[in-house]
Amino acid sequence: MNDIAPILAIETSGDLCSICLYTSESDFSEGNVLGKHIHSERIYTIVENVCRSGSVSLDEIRSVAVSIGPGSFTGLRIGLTASKAIAMGKNLPIIPVPSYDAQANGIGKFIDIGKEFIIANMVNRDELYFARYKVADQNVKCLSAPQLMFLKDIDNHINDDDTVFGKLSSITRAKFRPLTALDIARWAYIFGNESLTYEYDYLEPNYLKNFVAKVKK
Repeated sequence: MNDIAPILAIETSGDLCSICLYTSESDFSEGNVLGKHIHSERIYTIVENVCRSGSVSLDEIRSVAVSIGPGSFTGLRIGLTASKAIAMGKNLPIIPVPSYDAQANGIGKFIDIGKEFIIANMVNRDELYFARYKVADQNVKCLSAPQLMFLKDIDNHINDDDTVFGKLSSITRAKFRPLTALDIARWAYIFGNESLTYEYDYLEPNYLKNFVAKVKK
């Protein structure tokens, strides 16, 4: 066990509301509920269920890791708000986890060394989030940091032989591999000591895209 474990990990950047209580690779419990607009209703119930089924209790966690984006505006806000509430109540550090880096770290376990792959997901019908990674000897390197891109420009960034993960209707060969709280926990366990903070007020989601509220006409 390292200094920040057990870790309570929260992932709400997409349709999956995911919680993981992680002590080590051989000792973790996870709960996932898939659905749109359910995060705020289900997140604390899933936390309670995961802690109840795990080998340690909520009182024994030593840090809270949360997916920080990019991703759904509403989902990221809900996850970060829940993380702050739990961390503040127990005086625990928060580990903000880059969503795509955590997902790439998980994907890299199943990709040959030296191979590149892409993570890309639609934001709306015209835009997407895009990042490129490469599997190195001991880890996954980010070759192109997550960025907002127009769908019409995607052909300039994806080759015919690229392996693509994500939800892209225009690329039928894209493999859907959802980001989970276990991915968040694993990234935090390895890299979390470098980014943990008690400065909760300064933590904001990494939206990449300016938030514009929808107004009914």
